[in-house]
Amino acid sequence: MGFTHKKKNGPQEISVFFLLTLLLVHINEVSGVPSFTDFFFSTEPTDVIGYKGKSLRMPCSVVHANRGAPIIDWYKNGAKLDISLDRRLSIEVDGTLVISDIVDRKVETDAGSYHCSATWEGQIIHSRKCSVQVAGMERNFYIEPEDVEVYLSDTAMFQCAIDSIPAANISWFKDNQPVSDRPGKFRSYPEGVLEIYNVEFGDLGSYLCSAEGVERSRRSPEVKLSQKRAVISDEFEGNIPDFTLKPRDTSTLVGSKVILFCGSFGLGSDMSKPTITWLKNEREIDLNKDGRVTMIGGGNLQILDVKYSNLEGQESDDATYTCRAENDVDSSDAEARLEVLVPPVFTTQPQNLFANEKRDIIVPCQASGHPKPKITWYKNGEIIAGEAGDYVRVIEDENLQFLGLVMSDSGYYQCFAENSVGTIQATMQLKVVQQNSPLPISPSTPSIYYHVQRSGAYSATNPDDVPSQPTSLMVAIVSTRYVTLTWSEPDRIGPSEIIAYMIKWVETGSERERVTNTTQREVNILHLRPNSEYQFWVSAFNRYGGTIVPANIKIRTQEEDDVPTEPQNVQAVPLSPKSVELTWELPTQTKGRLLNYAIFYYTDNGVEEDQEVHVDSSKTEHLFTDLEEYTEYTFRVVANNTNGVGLASPEVTARTFSDMPSDMPQNFTLETASSTSLVVRWQPPLLQHCNGKITGYKIRYKKKGAKQGATVTTAGDRVLYALTDLRKDTQYQVRISAQTVNGSGPPTNWLNGKTYADDLDESHVPEMPDRLVVRPGTNSLIVQWVPNRRSQYLVRGYYLGYGKGIPDVYRQLFDATTFFYTIENLQPASEYVVSIRGFNQAGEGPPRYETVFTLEETAEEPITPMLPPIGLKALVLSSQTIVLTWTDNSLGKIQRITDNRYYTIRYTTIPSKGRYKYSNSTELVHHIEGLKPNAMYEFSVKVTKGRRKSSWSMAVANKTQEAAPSSIPRDLTAVPVEGDPLAVTLNWQPPQRPNGQITGYLVFYTTDNTKEDLDWVVEGVLGEKLSLTITELTPDTTYYFKVQARNSKGYGPMSPTKIYKTPKVSVYGGVRPNSGVGGKVYNGVDGKNYVNEGEDPKEGTTEEKKGGLGGLSQNVMIIIIACVVGATFCIVVAVITVFLCRRRDHAERNRMARIYKDPVQKAKSPKPSAPPREGQPPDLWIDHDHLELKSIGKDDRGESSVSIASTRRNSLSSVHTNIPADIYNLSGSEAEERLLPPSYNQLTNSQQRNIIRPKPLKLPVDAQTHREPVAMVAGYPNSNIMTRYTPAPPRPGSPGEDSGVIPMRPVYPRTQYQMQYAAQGPPRVNAGDISNTASYRLVPCMEGDDHGHPEAYDESQMHRVGYGGFTTPSHHGSLNRRHKARTPITGIASPVKHMSSNDISITESTCMTPGIVHSNSGTFAFGRTRSPLRSFSVPDSPTGKSSTPKHIVKPQQTATPFKKVHTAPPISSGPIKPRAMMAPMVSPKSAPDVLKTEAEEDIQKSVSTEELTAEMANLEGLMKDLNAITQQDFEC
Repeated sequence: MGFTHKKKNGPQEISVFFLLTLLLVHINEVSGVPSFTDFFFSTEPTDVIGYKGKSLRMPCSVVHANRGAPIIDWYKNGAKLDISLDRRLSIEVDGTLVISDIVDRKVETDAGSYHCSATWEGQIIHSRKCSVQVAGMERNFYIEPEDVEVYLSDTAMFQCAIDSIPAANISWFKDNQPVSDRPGKFRSYPEGVLEIYNVEFGDLGSYLCSAEGVERSRRSPEVKLSQKRAVISDEFEGNIPDFTLKPRDTSTLVGSKVILFCGSFGLGSDMSKPTITWLKNEREIDLNKDGRVTMIGGGNLQILDVKYSNLEGQESDDATYTCRAENDVDSSDAEARLEVLVPPVFTTQPQNLFANEKRDIIVPCQASGHPKPKITWYKNGEIIAGEAGDYVRVIEDENLQFLGLVMSDSGYYQCFAENSVGTIQATMQLKVVQQNSPLPISPSTPSIYYHVQRSGAYSATNPDDVPSQPTSLMVAIVSTRYVTLTWSEPDRIGPSEIIAYMIKWVETGSERERVTNTTQREVNILHLRPNSEYQFWVSAFNRYGGTIVPANIKIRTQEEDDVPTEPQNVQAVPLSPKSVELTWELPTQTKGRLLNYAIFYYTDNGVEEDQEVHVDSSKTEHLFTDLEEYTEYTFRVVANNTNGVGLASPEVTARTFSDMPSDMPQNFTLETASSTSLVVRWQPPLLQHCNGKITGYKIRYKKKGAKQGATVTTAGDRVLYALTDLRKDTQYQVRISAQTVNGSGPPTNWLNGKTYADDLDESHVPEMPDRLVVRPGTNSLIVQWVPNRRSQYLVRGYYLGYGKGIPDVYRQLFDATTFFYTIENLQPASEYVVSIRGFNQAGEGPPRYETVFTLEETAEEPITPMLPPIGLKALVLSSQTIVLTWTDNSLGKIQRITDNRYYTIRYTTIPSKGRYKYSNSTELVHHIEGLKPNAMYEFSVKVTKGRRKSSWSMAVANKTQEAAPSSIPRDLTAVPVEGDPLAVTLNWQPPQRPNGQITGYLVFYTTDNTKEDLDWVVEGVLGEKLSLTITELTPDTTYYFKVQARNSKGYGPMSPTKIYKTPKVSVYGGVRPNSGVGGKVYNGVDGKNYVNEGEDPKEGTTEEKKGGLGGLSQNVMIIIIACVVGATFCIVVAVITVFLCRRRDHAERNRMARIYKDPVQKAKSPKPSAPPREGQPPDLWIDHDHLELKSIGKDDRGESSVSIASTRRNSLSSVHTNIPADIYNLSGSEAEERLLPPSYNQLTNSQQRNIIRPKPLKLPVDAQTHREPVAMVAGYPNSNIMTRYTPAPPRPGSPGEDSGVIPMRPVYPRTQYQMQYAAQGPPRVNAGDISNTASYRLVPCMEGDDHGHPEAYDESQMHRVGYGGFTTPSHHGSLNRRHKARTPITGIASPVKHMSSNDISITESTCMTPGIVHSNSGTFAFGRTRSPLRSFSVPDSPTGKSSTPKHIVKPQQTATPFKKVHTAPPISSGPIKPRAMMAPMVSPKSAPDVLKTEAEEDIQKSVSTEELTAEMANLEGLMKDLNAITQQDFEC
């Protein structure tokens, strides 16, 4: 067909042409897609009855494609019929088989099993089987009537049965006269039963049955109905009931009607006939529940619409039934088994399917029925029965498995399901196409699609676009029937990520190639042959394609032991209550000389280990004796040869016969219920003594002293019974025994009980019961109720009603002493309404209702455990995968699974949080995937086989490999650096999933976020540091920051971009009032002053807007003038304050001198050689009133011994250049007043109290042990003063003022006072050389401290000798402004609380910091010193008293005096008070005010005159050093 296009027609014809083109393309595509070909049976033969001499037709037709007619063949009993050899047989065109002149002789019969087959285009399919029966009747009855002897007025029954096709008509004759049905006298049943009621003399005689068939009739032998002779005595004691006809085991089809016949005779002591009750599985049948189950005739059980279900809780008539005949003398039981037959029905029917070549597939086929159908697979008319390791085999006794499909596997497959009722079959077509061919997918034609998905794949234009071959291909595990392979990523991945790996393998010498895909870098290959060589290829795939040359490896599986196969046809037959006979046949392959057979057996009573019996190899049977009664035993047989233990046979079960109970019921009690009733309670015998199912309990009772009594029999599920209709005020004796179908066990001892003399009132109905409790189960409800304790009316019994959503659909009657009942056979997960009400002669009382839902159906718990697997191993394959292997003891030496067992793997992380994950496996190896990297896991496994389960195996643990971080660093923040507007500090938190030890971070930053990540600037951070400071940024520029974590396995994802804009700065001679940082001045990198302009580019001065910086604006001038006036005022106030303070200071020094002089004169010990007491101040105090401090040259580098306390990290001023020079010539109080900010007087009282002030300090020199004097370094950076921010809000500052900062006294360095010590170690470092980039503080941890202290400290700096302790500044301290004790030289305020070395005690709430010495005296200090004057002391005296420290801190010094180091300030060794501020402390100028406590005593003298002389010499050297400082460094 041609198409023309005219341009003038426009877009319309273009669209038509385009649509037609698409249609043609679609037709061509459809023609190339594979499709299924119909070939199946449309009509199959069914069961049929033929009559001799007549013809029979059995249809058989096939649906097929219109490409030639199929050939129809017929088979009889599995053999193909040859039509040419028998003229009576013919096959019509449509495939129907015609049998004419049917015969049924011993030598030749047409009866049998038939099926047809169809052959078309080389494919063969079979129809289901049908049964052909020839009408006829057997010669003999298989049930003949028997003589019956009964008492008059009893019921007699006869039964006969004969095999007949079709069923024969049965009639009865008495004395050769036909017996017709007569109500109340005779009744005959089609099943061949004659029932005679109320036997009289006229009914005695001869009886026979006649069976009428198609061709002939049969008569049974005559039997006699006679009268049973009674024993004549003065008092009739009654007879034990007996059966004229017992029920027989019966099989019936589901949905049909069945009658279980039962007849009894035997008059009781009261001349009453026996009553018949029926029990189902030892529970009494409620005949009033519905009309489906009724009792007809004298006691026959009729069941209509027979039901079957193998699900727990659903109603099923397939059970054991017991007929119980009972009178007041005794009871008798007879039981029968009713088997409900269900023809097979497919629950999962195989469907036509496509599959790619080299794939593994499973074709399901499942059927239900009773007995359970057997599944058989056929291909081309041949049965498939592959063994383990074959490429095509039946697994799990129902599904068909293909391993490595090849093109020859295409064809038609049939699944047959067959049981004793019938046969069904289903046909499916398997079409194998090439490996990479597309497969049509539709709901009607499901397919299997295994090859690598390449949806949205790109076209590879370069060989480098596809990955190279995977590297490091190796075998991790090699077993007899599986291997585990591992590999690494290809060296070249290509422009796309790896999306999958394809593994292909083939057995050497075989053309069947198998393929599987995985996204992991490991795979477990199952279903291999032992001792076979395999070639494996592994290819990597990305979106451009797969590896051109795959990686390959050749592996040989391990050799399997040459042991026997499993024994055949194992059968177990019970012979008695204590014996079972086991038989079997030889294995199909003995593989050598058999040594013996091992028989393993176990019971269902919870025995954990299998028992083992060895039998000689010449025997194929064994008799087990001394077994337990009515116990189910499971057997398996294993053949052993010289190579080892062979395969185990399939398990078979057998239950020994039941027997009479061997023990009495337990907990037997008797209580009085009323004037006419007694209540009997008991518990069943112990399980090991039941010897079968308890069918009932016989209760024998009588009047005390009487010879005769009565017997009642309860159901087997009862544990309570009420004896009613007793005499009032009468003593009774009661005993009870349990019974099975074999008889009654031993009875209990007699118990006595007496009825009441009177009863309660029955003039009114009973009141409502007090309580109704219903406990739901899956298919049952446990009901308990409590009677009304306040009722004054008699309760004769209770009615229990229940119904599904509606109350009182079913009702159960109970006596007045029953308060417990279990309702059975309910629907799971359904709502039921339960009611209970009492009744008496006045009627029924009000009911109490309860609504409850039954539970959902759950699997039945196992009853017999197995041995757990052993040898569990966990092999780590990758960061997310661990492969587990184990051994199953019950599988024998070759460890081959031949049954339906499976294994459950339980695993969790360590430490475990109680949450487990589970995975199932049908093999002895299993991959656990999806694990967390770098995580420790614990594994255990158990085996399940049917109802049996083992306990968990011993646990094994292993840790997955590390992997690159899988999450981003968290909480990335950018914080400007105080003092440098062109620097920023980045802080972050580690990734939530680091997947290993973090080895560092990469910080990316750029000003252009459109660039690729590789073009960004990168800064590296080693270790686990979580911050980085980036300097020398460009002003008024937006920066973009990202952080990436790394570990030993690679790099993780990058964090979200953090945007930070540096402030705008301007270059001019003053500070802009609109500074964005509170008016602080910073030193720029170019030496000029930069002011942060903030983020708003519109802000700025008028001059800047005009484009120049020529002069100062009027606003700036006003601010400058105001600052000058304010500063002048502050100076005047400061001068006056200093003058007043100096006068007061002079008076205080005189007073303190007198105070310290008196205690010395009043010392208790007048002896000059008396040892001083520890903790008192020395006799000598250093006076520095007249010291003149002057500046020190930069070349003169000395070391200060000043100890300073640490302050908060963010409270240190970066640069302090505005301290007046004359401040150093003032005294401590005057200098302190001068250093206070102008805003000090504007502060609140609490803010003023927070300012740190000096305090007096007592320094007990003689209390210290002697050691070599060591100089100390004042580690405060660049001689900065200590500062503290006030809580005042930010305000614009000025060049000469630190806004909101209260300065403290500066730290001054001093020179080395003894040069011989300086030569012993590395050169000293002056405080002025210390860098200001870091400051550290040590924060004591105190319980209850609610203030955060984020400061850090450098523990290495705490190793210097002479460091003292310190604490954090208290925010709640109270300082008396009028009392300002000073420390010399620095004048830094110290806490008001004057503390000695004894003031601090170690408590449980104190967290000790590194370097603290815990002494026996309860005090603590740092290093080896315990005194603030330790730096100035001489070596310790050998006789000095000191406590041995638990931790000694050794000195650590720098290597060069010119290298700047980061160090924490040297800490005073003085006493510490938690949550109090410790200022730097040295020897005071003058004696401060000392606040004495009760623990403090008068100051004592030094240990000796020599020690005092040494101290004086040491202090004199110090004074010389201080004089040198004042002359060189602080000269105005």
